Amino acid sequence: MPWQINKVIWVQNISFFQDDFNIILDVYEERLKYSNILEEEKLEVKDPFEGLNLQRGKNGVYEIEDLVNVLRHENSEDVLVVKLAQEIKYVDYICVVSGKSQKHMQAIAQFVKKNYINKSDTKMT
Repeated sequence: MPWQINKVIWVQNISFFQDDFNIILDVYEERLKYSNILEEEKLEVKDPFEGLNLQRGKNGVYEIEDLVNVLRHENSEDVLVVKLAQEIKYVDYICVVSGKSQKHMQAIAQFVKKNYINKSDTKMT
């Protein structure tokens, strides 16, 4: 049981009340407190693809709207989408993105790749 002060202490006309003190836990109680916090955090794992479309696109794995939604989901800063001319047969759009740092850009690229793998694994209906 935690140690608590149950009365008012008077020191040179200054009063200290129980609410003024923090609860002091022993080592076992402190470990138990942190293990409960860690267990609660483990239970709150959310799906990173929540709210994203995981269905394949009509013309390929990604539709451009889905890619932009993924980039917004990953908090990319500037998203530029350019529709290319009809003469270019192998691509319809070019997408240029910026991030906050190099690590942020790597994280965005990894997430887009993971989402691509999830989308390509789903069977077309």
